[in-house]
Amino acid sequence: MLPRLPHPLFSLLVCFLPLRGVFGNTEIINFSAVNDQALEFPFTSSWPILAPNTPFLIRNISSAPLETKLPQEICVLLDKWNSDDSTTTSSCCHELWIVLDLDQEEWKGFNKFTLRVSWPAYHPTDFDLKIFDPIDLAPFSKISAAGISSTTRRKYARIQAVHSGVLTPGVQLDDASRYTVPVHVILEPLHLGVLPASVIPVVIAILGVIAVGLPVSRKVNDCLQAIAKDANEEGKRARKSD
Repeated sequence: MLPRLPHPLFSLLVCFLPLRGVFGNTEIINFSAVNDQALEFPFTSSWPILAPNTPFLIRNISSAPLETKLPQEICVLLDKWNSDDSTTTSSCCHELWIVLDLDQEEWKGFNKFTLRVSWPAYHPTDFDLKIFDPIDLAPFSKISAAGISSTTRRKYARIQAVHSGVLTPGVQLDDASRYTVPVHVILEPLHLGVLPASVIPVVIAILGVIAVGLPVSRKVNDCLQAIAKDANEEGKRARKSD
């Protein structure tokens, strides 16, 4: 007997699985948009900002050499950090700092967000993502937190990069280009606390295909089962006649 065809949902998911690695490597961190004291940091005005109208950015970051242990505490020279220079000679090297502006009207209805960093697979790099509240940066504020009553949902993201590749034996060239990694960074609200906005069209498309394909696949399966049954009966009759 002809085996039953796989469920359409299974077939569809199998078709989409190979797409997972097409765009390179990805690191994700999810976080809550809780209110914190609205401390001001003038030096962050030059930092890249992610907001509803600009949720995406592309930057180059210089990764630290293989097996480097980057400090987890906030860099003491953070107020000197330059978004255009993350080289080994800069302040807070191998780091990318980003302002996450969650106070805009378009995002006020969301309490959960996801920050995603993607980079080409041919740049072997380990990324570490961390989200900071304004109070975490309080040592860099000229105003004491005790004197501030206003609140904000603004956060600050730190992205650290460490090279994870090994030179091919016999290759001596170890130039800076190996450590310069182009990264795509995107900030998205999570619908229902789990679903990024960018995947909603894909989910809708999959559900639509399933809704249309399910009855069709059943008819095709029934037809094939009938053909298989007839072929099986003919085989039995042929064996009896012999």
